[in-house]
Amino acid sequence: GGFRLQEAMRRAGLLTRTAVYDLGNGVLFEVPVGRRENSWAAQDLAAYDPPLIAGMVRAIAAMPSPPALIDAGADIGTVSCQTMAAGAIVSQIIAYEPNATAHAVMARNLARLTVTADAKLAGVGSEPGNGALRQPDFSAHAHSAFVAAGNDFPIERLDDLGLTGPVVIKLDVEGGELAALQGALALLRQAPAVAVIFEAHIRQADRIGQDPSEILRWLQEIRPWTFEVLDVPGMIPDPGQPFFAQIHDPQPIGYNILALSA
Repeated sequence: GGFRLQEAMRRAGLLTRTAVYDLGNGVLFEVPVGRRENSWAAQDLAAYDPPLIAGMVRAIAAMPSPPALIDAGADIGTVSCQTMAAGAIVSQIIAYEPNATAHAVMARNLARLTVTADAKLAGVGSEPGNGALRQPDFSAHAHSAFVAAGNDFPIERLDDLGLTGPVVIKLDVEGGELAALQGALALLRQAPAVAVIFEAHIRQADRIGQDPSEILRWLQEIRPWTFEVLDVPGMIPDPGQPFFAQIHDPQPIGYNILALSA
């Protein structure tokens, strides 16, 4: 009933305003409730991916000093803002979102934080260039859109940020994770400490023909890491085995893998 009411209000043009929620720790968070992908009430935000947020906080706390937080595929800034509301301390936030509608809200949300934040209307990749968003065959949901060739927005390389301190990189880029990391090769090698949290999605993996374990093996060639799957308590993925074969009855959801430099 609630969903049908919401759809009726959306069609009638009654959901054009945004809602602002208090996430705690002084973090105010704007949500465009008229956008289907962000039709969230306060209880939805409170229950937003606790394993991911806890993993983000833990990875940041493991750094020797406050790290730069790179949030690629930031949407409206939910993960960054929830992480700050949970008490994490970072030196700066650099967030990437190529969807212009989501980016506009993300920029306002990050501007409310007390930490320096740069909201980039861009994607990330192995080389600088330009791109466009495309929908996969299996979903029309905006959160499933992936970056393809085009001229709608710039694609940036994380190495070009010139970061020298500890860094935490969160990637939710719908199959573009390895390319994003390849564009951060120097950063991954030279950072005094680094954490990478990336999403592994079975349908996106099938779409690009790349198992997430390939990313783990690629990371191992750079430096030593510890790996864990945040959404499956106690699971330490074996990079030598297909990733989804290690999960009993894998679901078409995002499994967040944490790689922490040893």
